[in-house]
Amino acid sequence: MIKDKLKQAIQDVLEGHFPEHTGKNIVIEYPNDTSHGDYSCNIALQLSKAAQKNPREVAQMVVDHFPKLDFVESIEIAGPGFINFFLNQDYLVKNIQQILSEGVKYGTNEEGKGQKILVEYSSPNTNKPLHLGHARNNFLGMATANLLKANGYDVQKTQIVNDRGIHICKSMLAYQKFGKGQTPESTNKKGDHFVGDYYVKYAEELKKDESIEEEVVEILKKWEAKDLETRTLWEKMNSWVYAGFNETYKKIGSEFDFTTHESEISEEGRAIVEQALKEGKVEKIEGGALAINLKDSGLGDSETGYKVLVRSNGTTIYMTQDIQLAIHRMADGEFNKLIYVVGNEQDYHFKVLFEVLRRFGYDWAENCAHLSYAMVNLPTGKMKSREGTSVDLDDLVASLEGLVDEEIKERGMDYAGAERKELIEKVALGALKYFILRMDGKSTMIYDPESSIDFQGNTGPYLQYTYARLQSILRKAPDSIEEVSSELVDPSTLKEKEELAVLRKLQLFPEIVYNAGKEYRLHLIANYLHELAQLTNTFYSKHFVLAGTNDALRRARLKLLTGVGQVIQNGLNILGIEAPEKM
Repeated sequence: MIKDKLKQAIQDVLEGHFPEHTGKNIVIEYPNDTSHGDYSCNIALQLSKAAQKNPREVAQMVVDHFPKLDFVESIEIAGPGFINFFLNQDYLVKNIQQILSEGVKYGTNEEGKGQKILVEYSSPNTNKPLHLGHARNNFLGMATANLLKANGYDVQKTQIVNDRGIHICKSMLAYQKFGKGQTPESTNKKGDHFVGDYYVKYAEELKKDESIEEEVVEILKKWEAKDLETRTLWEKMNSWVYAGFNETYKKIGSEFDFTTHESEISEEGRAIVEQALKEGKVEKIEGGALAINLKDSGLGDSETGYKVLVRSNGTTIYMTQDIQLAIHRMADGEFNKLIYVVGNEQDYHFKVLFEVLRRFGYDWAENCAHLSYAMVNLPTGKMKSREGTSVDLDDLVASLEGLVDEEIKERGMDYAGAERKELIEKVALGALKYFILRMDGKSTMIYDPESSIDFQGNTGPYLQYTYARLQSILRKAPDSIEEVSSELVDPSTLKEKEELAVLRKLQLFPEIVYNAGKEYRLHLIANYLHELAQLTNTFYSKHFVLAGTNDALRRARLKLLTGVGQVIQNGLNILGIEAPEKM
C-alpha cells in the first residue's frame, strides 16, 4: 500500500540522517484538499524541537534525501513544515487495470491470513421479535465479519439465544392465562410477533395485579426443576419464535455458522467458579455467595470491591454463563480472537468478563474484544419492548418497502412483477443498512426512514442508483467490457481534474479497507463510497462518455467507470448491501 511505502521511505531517511530520532511515530494522512497532496506527513514538526531546527528546515532535509519512488510525481513542503506527496498520473491510471484484473478481490489483503476469528452478534431473547436495535446489531455483526474476511481473516459467525430465564417465563404466564390455545397459524401471525404480544400483555396485567410476579417465579422454578408440562410449553413457544427469527434473518441476509442456546450452558459456569474457589481465585463472602475481589481494578462493588459470580442461593448470572461460554470457545485454541458485538449498555459487563478470565489464568482473554455500539432510538425516545414501544424489524422493513415503492412510482421507473419486488427489497434493505453503518457505531442514532431512502443524499439508495447508472452506461456502449478491460489506457488520455479526482479516490480503497479493519470502523467504508459516488457523478455531469468523444477517450472513460462500478460493488458487499444492475 502507498501509505506503508511512504512510511518506510521516511523511516529510511530518518535512520540515515536522524538516527537518534528513528523511534518517532510516522503519521501519514489523507488531506481533504487535494491541493495539499494525495498524502501528507507532519514528521518535520515532530522532529524540529529535538533536532533543534526549524520544522521547514527539517522537512527540506527529509525531502532532499527522500528516495525516488515510481508512484510519486512530486513532493512539496507546505505551511509550518508539512510534507505533501503527489501521486503521478501513470500510477493512477495503471491502478484501473489492477481493479479490473482483481475484480471482487480488489481492496482485499492478507493481513489476517492464518488467523481465525469468531464474531458473536444478534443474541436475541425468545420472548419478542427482533426490533430496530437488533437491526443495528445484526448489520454491524454481518458487516464486521465481511470486513475481517476482506482483511484475510478466517471468520465464523455465531449467536447465543437467550431462551431461558424470568423474562421468558413472563410470556409463558401470559399465554397460559390468555392464550386460549391459539397459535401463530390460527391467528395468521408470525411466531415471534405472536409470542411478543404476550410479553407486552404480561406488562399490562402486572400494572393491574402485581401478585402475578410470584406466579412467574413459580414457572421459573418449575422450568429449573424440569417440570414436563412447563418444559413442553417452553419448547412450543420457543419453536414459534425460532420460526419467526429464521424468516427475518433470511429477509435481511443474516446468517450464522452455529448457534448456542443459553439453556444448554446455564449450569456449566457454576462448576468453573467453584473450581476457582478451590484455587483461591474466588471467595465465599458473607451470605454464601461466590465472588471475586476486583477492588484493585475498580470493577467490583463500590463498597466491598466484590463481584458476585454465583448467588447465595446457588443460582448463576449472565456473567457466569459468559465465563463458561468464552472458555468453551477459546480454550481449545480453535479461534485466535473472539469479538462480541453488543450494545454499550453492556460495556461494564465485558470489562468485568475479560478481567475475570485473566484472573482465572486464561491468557487468551487479551484476544477477546467488545465491539461496543450505541443504541438506536425513536424520535420519541428509547425503545422498550415490554411496553410495546419498540419498532419491530419486520414492520420497519415492510414500511421501508412501501416508501421505496412510492419513490419508484414518483420517478416513473418502469418495473413490474417479480423484478419490481426484488428491486424494492434490495433498495429498502440497502437504505436501512447504510443508514446504520454510515455512522460511527459509538454514536447514538435516531432512525429516520424517509431520509434513509433519499436517492440524492448520503444514503444506500444513492450508492445503488450510482452503481446501476454506471452499468446502464456500460450496457449502452459500443465497446464490450472485455474490450475495454483488456485495452491499456494512455495516461495522458485521462487528464481532466474530475477524472483525476476519481482516480485518486479509487486507489485509496485498499487502504480504507485495511484501516477500517483495524478497529472495525465500518463507517469509513460507507463514507468512502459516498465520496467516490459524488466524485463520479460530478465527472459524469461535466464530461461526455459515449457521445462527443473519440474512440480512445471513450474507452478510457468507460474503463474508468468500470473500475468505479467494481469498487462500489466491492464496498457494498462489505456492508452487506446488494448492488442492483438496473434501477
